[in-house]
Amino acid sequence: MDAHVHMELNPEDREPPKQTDLGQRPLMRERAAAMVSAGITTARDLGGGAWLELELRDRINAGEVPGPRLLCAGQPITSPGGHCHFWGGEAADMDAANTVLTRQVAHGVDLIKVMATGGRMTRGSTPLEPQFDLPTLAGIVAAAHDHQLPVAAHCHGTAGIELAAQAGVTTIEHCS
Repeated sequence: MDAHVHMELNPEDREPPKQTDLGQRPLMRERAAAMVSAGITTARDLGGGAWLELELRDRINAGEVPGPRLLCAGQPITSPGGHCHFWGGEAADMDAANTVLTRQVAHGVDLIKVMATGGRMTRGSTPLEPQFDLPTLAGIVAAAHDHQLPVAAHCHGTAGIELAAQAGVTTIEHCS
């Protein structure tokens, strides 16, 4: 199992992904076929913006294209202007986080991803700083659990890692 992939991302690119580029579909199919050829039977896709990874998951499950079993998080919940905000999951407070989470559930995600800290891929983001306070992060976890969904938390820096653990996330990603 590969526990952290982004099927939409090209590892060669240095710019933020253009998730609306429908030309990503054939590239994503190629990546999926290469993964299964390499022996990867399951992968967690932890973020994208245009639901293309869910479309790929469904096509793999229907036997239309080769690829590993995909568990998809859809749009990560992030603070306004926060890490990967361009994927569409911005939330300034718990009400906005519930709106994003409800949209995720409606699209059929397998888990929820929250950006507990900033990240290196987003200009202006501060990787070592938390993006949410504990009550909001714990509220996101509780709301996800109400839908029987696990929560993966993107975390760089001790403060964000501690908050994610206190909030009860299922997995801590990066942990750097």
